[in-house]
Amino acid sequence: MTTAARNSGSDFPGSIEIDGVILYKDEGEANTWLYVPGKPIPELSNGRPTLHLYVSASGGILQLGAQWAVAPVSLEMLKTEIAQRAGQDEAEIRLQPAPASVKQAAVETGDGKGSSVAVATSSSSGFPPYNAIFRVPLDPEKKNAVVAALNGRPGFVVVRYRAAATVKVSAHAVMKGDVASAAETLTSSSTLEEIVNWMNASVEGGRLSQSVTAVGKAGAPLLAKAGEMVVERFALALQEKLSKPEPIRPDESLLQIEALVSELVATDLERTTDVSEWFELGEGQNHITVLPGGELGTPLPPAEIKVGLGFPTAELPVAFIEARSADKKALLRPPDFKPVVLTTSGGVLQLTTHYTGGQSPYKTGVELSESERLDPAALGLTQIVVDGTGRRDAGIKDILLHLCFLPAGQGTPEDRTFHLHGHHWVASYFMATRGKPVAGEFDLEWTETTAEGKPRRRQLKAKDQAVFVLQN
Repeated sequence: MTTAARNSGSDFPGSIEIDGVILYKDEGEANTWLYVPGKPIPELSNGRPTLHLYVSASGGILQLGAQWAVAPVSLEMLKTEIAQRAGQDEAEIRLQPAPASVKQAAVETGDGKGSSVAVATSSSSGFPPYNAIFRVPLDPEKKNAVVAALNGRPGFVVVRYRAAATVKVSAHAVMKGDVASAAETLTSSSTLEEIVNWMNASVEGGRLSQSVTAVGKAGAPLLAKAGEMVVERFALALQEKLSKPEPIRPDESLLQIEALVSELVATDLERTTDVSEWFELGEGQNHITVLPGGELGTPLPPAEIKVGLGFPTAELPVAFIEARSADKKALLRPPDFKPVVLTTSGGVLQLTTHYTGGQSPYKTGVELSESERLDPAALGLTQIVVDGTGRRDAGIKDILLHLCFLPAGQGTPEDRTFHLHGHHWVASYFMATRGKPVAGEFDLEWTETTAEGKPRRRQLKAKDQAVFVLQN
């Protein structure tokens, strides 16, 4: 898993999003999670995409199969992630596709700069995994675009699914307050209309409160329905209290009524994937057949990309970074790791980071779109943070801190000193973890100066973590 966060939209109440897949609990089935797929994936045959380009004298023919689904290996990873987040046994968790429909699947060719046009459409199979099969005649220009995509160039061939997922939305209404004064105006023979009139006046006067909250994108009609329902239920409950011969007792005068109204709504979705991501570097060429009289034509000009770091470079434990795409490479060197320009015809940037601490180099691949502002993770680095703002807020004037790190297994010990004071109460440095979590024991000892100017010694021991918040 690369990302795991709460879904930024409110279309799917209570959902989380992991690697573009939206997941939310099935209210009707315990331990069942429904998922809405992210990017379309290729249809596979013997583990390889079924895509093939036939190049002819007049252009070419593109055949490909796509699915709007989650690959089986990814489903297992999702189950593991959910089990960890929910504290459940992974064996108990079931994943099911969310109710959905595909309005259209399309293949688009582009210019590599963000503009694209549909060259074929399909209604898909209509059920998971929503297979869509395409056979697309291509003129020479569009054939060149497909060849570029199969050479790893992004922005030249895109598969787009327009779909709708069905989700439950709700309106939750609450009315509450003290009804002891109702007996001053109402009697056991009061009608529901009279009781509602008293309730409305009490809401205006602040003796009762009423609220209606949307869960998901509940529309105005559903909110109004929940509001009407809670008023009706509150009136009936108050009428029952008034019907009793004894007056309303003070310890029974607080009344709270809730109403929940739900409905299923269809949420429009659009999911796209770049076909260049379906193939490892150089593999796409195996999916091209040149027919008699056909030719691949003039290759598209290579693209220039900027490779640089998107974070401060002071005191990085990096000797140099090698950036490579196809047969082109460039080096980023300390101390400032100035950005370099690399000419590339591929779609993935291969990075090899060499460290100053003697660790073996770390190799990884990143998308070209991420090359200009590489993050620490792309270099196999983890940021260690010491946060002393809590001590500052508690009145501490300054802190002199000594940090020792003893790695578990292979790794480099660390011994650092930080001075936290003035406007600088958060310190950090980068550790070479080669793409793995921090593993080892930390010993933090510090002397803090109180508001009265007295020194006080403190200590914190921890293991396998990267952020340390200094507490009382």
